[in-house]
Amino acid sequence: MSKSIYLKISIAVNILLVIVITIFFFQKEVLRLINKRIAPQDVEIVMFGNSITAGGNWNELLDRQDVLIKGFPTYTSSHLVLLIDNHVIKYRPHICFVMIGINDIQVGISSQKTKSNYITILEKMKENNIIPVVQSTLYKVNHPESKILVDSLNTFLNNYCIQNNINFLNLNNTLSNSAGLKPEYSVDGIHLNQKAYLAWAIEVRKVLEIIDGSQN
Repeated sequence: MSKSIYLKISIAVNILLVIVITIFFFQKEVLRLINKRIAPQDVEIVMFGNSITAGGNWNELLDRQDVLIKGFPTYTSSHLVLLIDNHVIKYRPHICFVMIGINDIQVGISSQKTKSNYITILEKMKENNIIPVVQSTLYKVNHPESKILVDSLNTFLNNYCIQNNINFLNLNNTLSNSAGLKPEYSVDGIHLNQKAYLAWAIEVRKVLEIIDGSQN
């Protein structure tokens, strides 16, 4: 391979790296500004997860002013266990929607560890009188290997939620088909576009209505 080709590849990789870093820090700044507008005592809902959660402007999507967005790009369930006290518990929200798992699968965290972390997260919420809502881990677009692992995790989560009287929101019923995440809902095979967030928000609203109804 000639030096010119090596140079072109190097330049392309560096450009891609700059784009990824720029998007990461832009997303963090947007979240910081959104969350800054919400006083801690006014937090009713926390959206807790990774970059997929972070990608949604949840106050706008749910037409509210009391939603705190705590999405952390690249983070796994092990990270959320460490973050839950300072990023969820201290705000004393009424409800916390949580989605995590796809990054665990991508970096090779064992399914047993992910399940154990999930249990720790959910038990911590319940101990602090926060209503947890588990959202299914989403598939990737046309990725059968990870789909098998996602199915296994979601089956465990659904059963755990049934056994412990926790709401489980299966978003794959809305956003996916038999092959995985629908391409029309994704920007890169894993992250979501605005159309997907609008569909997701409809399902979140339904869960909120159920919770509100059960408490009236």
